[in-house]
Amino acid sequence: MIKLTGIPKSEDLVIYHSPIPYLFEPLYIKKSKYQTIEFGKFIDSYSNSSYALLLNKDVQFVTPWEKIYHFALVDKAIRYLKRKPKRVLILGGGDGLAIRNVLKYNPDEVILIEIDKDVVNLFKYGTIPRKINKNAFWNRKVKVIIGDAFKAPYLGLGKFDLIIVDLTDPDKLSKHVYLKQIDFIEKLIKMLKKGGVLSAYNMPMLQYFSSIQPFKTNNIPYMGLLRIYYYKKEG
Repeated sequence: MIKLTGIPKSEDLVIYHSPIPYLFEPLYIKKSKYQTIEFGKFIDSYSNSSYALLLNKDVQFVTPWEKIYHFALVDKAIRYLKRKPKRVLILGGGDGLAIRNVLKYNPDEVILIEIDKDVVNLFKYGTIPRKINKNAFWNRKVKVIIGDAFKAPYLGLGKFDLIIVDLTDPDKLSKHVYLKQIDFIEKLIKMLKKGGVLSAYNMPMLQYFSSIQPFKTNNIPYMGLLRIYYYKKEG
């Protein structure tokens, strides 16, 4: 079991500057192969106390506000699907929160591909993190693949009713990365069953891609304004 060793010293309370200034008290810090992972207590300018995950000092989620984002990313996509999501693929989402929401709909199989095993281990074994995702990683229907989500189309995983893209944005959006993301989304669409749905938050290339494909969008007020994109494969 991963122990969240509290660091109660005042000097460990870090002030981060964002649209909403906040204090962060880390309970867990680890530098993985890919990033610095921090999980801890989050206190915003309104003195609301909750928990947060930071990757390389960027806030990934804050409880309970994350429920707004994951409802839009998962639950609304399933409503758009209009049937039971028997097979679900989640790309990214190593915190298990998207899995948590998917499991409410009794899928037959959920496959998650996450590049950083240390994030998965934190949210599988950490006492507080696993409470937040309701022990999602311990469900027998869930299979975790540690690897690059961009290689998903080449793993022979078959067709899915629902594909959820929950990846962080790249640090630098070069032309090469931009084209790679467009190609990636096109390949994911081919992995959908007829009537299947792809759900993704506002990855940079989706603003372009939505102009050439029949995407629906949903703007949500979450740590700023996020846009969720939904694509339904007809035919």
